[in-house]
Amino acid sequence: MRTCRRPPRAYLLADVAPVLVVSRLAREVGGVVAGVALALIGLALLLAYWLARRLVLPLQRLAQEARRLAPGGAVHFSERDRPDEIGFLARRLETTFAELQAVLRREQAFTRDVSHELRTPLTLMHNTLALDYAQPLGRQEQAQLRQSTDEMRATIDALFALARAEQLPGDVVELRGCIEQCLLRLLDEHPWDASLLTLDLPERLEAVGNPQLVMLLLNNCLANALFHGGPDCRIDIAFAQGCLSIQNTVQPGQAPRIHGFAHGQDLLLRLAKAMHWDIVFHPGATQFRVAIVPARAQ
Repeated sequence: MRTCRRPPRAYLLADVAPVLVVSRLAREVGGVVAGVALALIGLALLLAYWLARRLVLPLQRLAQEARRLAPGGAVHFSERDRPDEIGFLARRLETTFAELQAVLRREQAFTRDVSHELRTPLTLMHNTLALDYAQPLGRQEQAQLRQSTDEMRATIDALFALARAEQLPGDVVELRGCIEQCLLRLLDEHPWDASLLTLDLPERLEAVGNPQLVMLLLNNCLANALFHGGPDCRIDIAFAQGCLSIQNTVQPGQAPRIHGFAHGQDLLLRLAKAMHWDIVFHPGATQFRVAIVPARAQ
């Protein structure tokens, strides 16, 4: 039996690396690719630096402008008109700084007013009580002491109301009703003949203001009119052409009364200003008139 023999296999090996396209491409293009990659990395770094600087510079300007702010100075940031988050931050900072300055102004005004407005009645009370060591207080001294006490109480109420003025909401106030309440209080607290009063007001008189500040303003105006006009003075209250007029007569030759009104004028001006009202004082030899222009309801 014959066996078949398989022919032997032969393998041909060749080194083709020198003729491969890939090898030539790597040698010829590799430098270009590396250069482009390095250029892109550099461009990315420059772009990142530009973006970071664009974002940080406005914040740095905000910080510098905030450091340059002076107490009581105008608050304005140059970046407030930007439509992005930095503009929103600048606007919020403006609002916050303005509110802080308003709080500081109210605190300074309150401290100044406490020293200025309360000094006169405190001095009178001290002098009146000092006389008590020498002799018992007479009716006039007792009345003066009560007057100073009432004035201090009204002043303290007004000062606290002014300190809270921005937190007190404005509302539509029926001004005639407020005037009538103040007159009833005036008659209860002072010996004054109501027949000396002339009232010329419309049936309804609406104004925009804070009820507490309105009552304080009217109470102070009426109390000052009676105090400086004396128990025999006439008081005329009228409203015409948007102006409320409170006028009291003054006896010719009457000795000036020293406490209350000169200081009270500044306090009344601030009460009116807190409600965006106007108030003007018209002194005269025989009469004194206070003109108040309230903010009218629409």
